[in-house]
Amino acid sequence: MSDAKREKTRLDIKSYSNSELFELISNQMLEGDYTHATLGVSILDLSKRTPDTRESRQIQALIPNLIERCEMGIRDDDSHAMTVRGMIHHLGAGEAVDYNKAIALYNKAIKIDKNAAAMNNRAFMHQYGQGGPVNFPEAIRLYELAIEAGNAAAMFNRALMHEDSQGGPENFPEAIRLYELAIDAGIAAAMNNRALMHQKGQGGLKNFPEAIRLYELAIDAGYAAAMFNRALMHKKGQGGPVNFPEAIRLLGLAIDAGDTDAMFNRALMHEKGQGGPVNFPEAIRLYELAIDAGDTDAMNNRALMHQKGQGGPVNFPEAIRLFEKAIDAGDIFGMINRAWMHQKGQGGPENFPKAIRLFEMANRLGYLPAKTCLRDIYTRKPANNPEIALELLDVIWDDLLSGLPFTEHTLTLLGTHCKDNILARLKDKDSKPGTSRKFISHLLSNRDHPLITILNHREKETGDTEEFQSLSTHGKFLQNQRITFFSGVLKNENSNLSKLPAELCYEILPYVYPGERGM
Repeated sequence: MSDAKREKTRLDIKSYSNSELFELISNQMLEGDYTHATLGVSILDLSKRTPDTRESRQIQALIPNLIERCEMGIRDDDSHAMTVRGMIHHLGAGEAVDYNKAIALYNKAIKIDKNAAAMNNRAFMHQYGQGGPVNFPEAIRLYELAIEAGNAAAMFNRALMHEDSQGGPENFPEAIRLYELAIDAGIAAAMNNRALMHQKGQGGLKNFPEAIRLYELAIDAGYAAAMFNRALMHKKGQGGPVNFPEAIRLLGLAIDAGDTDAMFNRALMHEKGQGGPVNFPEAIRLYELAIDAGDTDAMNNRALMHQKGQGGPVNFPEAIRLFEKAIDAGDIFGMINRAWMHQKGQGGPENFPKAIRLFEMANRLGYLPAKTCLRDIYTRKPANNPEIALELLDVIWDDLLSGLPFTEHTLTLLGTHCKDNILARLKDKDSKPGTSRKFISHLLSNRDHPLITILNHREKETGDTEEFQSLSTHGKFLQNQRITFFSGVLKNENSNLSKLPAELCYEILPYVYPGERGM
C-alpha cells in the first residue's frame, strides 16, 4: 500500500516521554507509517549526544528488541523491517554506522516491494554522499519515485534540493509546491522550511503572519528548529514587538530537544545580557554543550571568553585549543581569531608566517576582510624580510605543492626572497614531489601554479626567469635519467620490473627516483 493511502497515526507528543515516543514511532514504521520518522531520528540523535540521562538510557535499551523484531521481519521478506533495520545501520543506533549494510537493505526493500521510505532513505544517501560519492541525478530519480508513491519525507527532501540548487537551478515555485504537499501530510520539517521562506521572502513577499502560523504548527509537533526560528522572530521583533521572555522560553524548549543553534543563541544572550543580566557561568555551560555537539560558533565564542578572561581568568592555551578545533572543522572565524593571536603574540611568540597562512586560508574561503589583514601584515617591516619569507615557505610548503591559490602579497614576498630555496627543494632527491618528473612537468605546463608564479617573479621582457629555465632543464634531466634507467632495468632478466608489462613500467616511471631502496 502506498504511503498516501495509508492512514496516518497522530501523536500527541506532549503526552509522552522521549523513550515512549521512540517506541511508538518505531512501531509505526514497522507497520509502514513513517509520518513521524524525522522526530524519531531526532530523539535517537539526542540520546546519542546525551547518553547519561535516564531517558537516553531507556531509548538505547529499546534498540536490541527493535533489531530483533526487524531481523524476524526480514526473514519473512517484510520491506518495512528491512527499511527500519537499514535505518539502524544508517544512523548507528546501538551499533556502529554501516552504510554498506544500510544500502543493501534499502535496495532489497525497494526491489521486493518498491518501498517508498527505502527509496527516500537511499536517495538521501546519494544526496549527501553517504556510502559513496554524491549523486544528485540518482537521488532525484529515487525521490521522484517515492513522491509518486506518496512518501512525504521525499517531498520534503526534493523540495530542499530545489531550494538549495542541488542537482539543478534554484526553483522556489517547485520547492514551495512540494513543501506544501509535505505539510498537508504532517511533516513538521516542511512546515519549518516553508515558514522560513515566508520569513525571508523567498519565492514571494515576506509574510510574517504565515511564517508564525507554520512555525507554531511545527512547534506543536515537537520540531526543535521551529522553536529556535520562532524564538529568533521574538528576539528580533519580527511579526510583533521584541519579546525576550517568549524567545527565552522557546530557546529553552529547543535546547531540551538538543538543538545546538538554540544552545549557542541562548548562551550569547547570557553573555551579552539580553533578556536578563549578564550570566557568564550559564553562557559557558551552554557554549560547552554546543561545543560537544560540534558547533563551531560556540567554539569561537567560548575561545574569545578565555582570551578576554570573561567568566574566569585569561586562558590563552584553552582559547588556542578551541580556535584550532574550529579551524579543523573549516571555520573561517576560527582561522581569523587564531591568526590574530599569532600576529599579536598571544599565547606564544609573535608568529607572522602562521598568521599569514591562516589569513590566506580564510581568504580562499571568501572572507574578504582577510585580504585587509594580509595587507596590514605586509606593510609592517618585521613581516617583510628574508627571514620571515623563509619561515613562511616552511609553513605553507605543502599548500604550495598542492597548488592552492595565494594573494599577490604572499607570492611577491616569496618571489623576492625564496626562489633559490624553492629550486633547491624541487631538485632535492629526498623531496618526493621534486623527484617526480610528472610533478615537474605539471608545474612547467601550469603557469598559474603558485610555485611557477613565484619562480617567474620579475620575469624578463625576453622570456622566463633564470629560475624557471633552471627548473625546466631539471625536468628534462629527470626524464632522460629515468628513460635510461628503465631501459636498462627492462633488459635485465633478473629484475622484478622486467617481468611486468612494459607499458606498466613506463606508467610507474615518472614517480620514482633511480637508486631508491626497493628498486
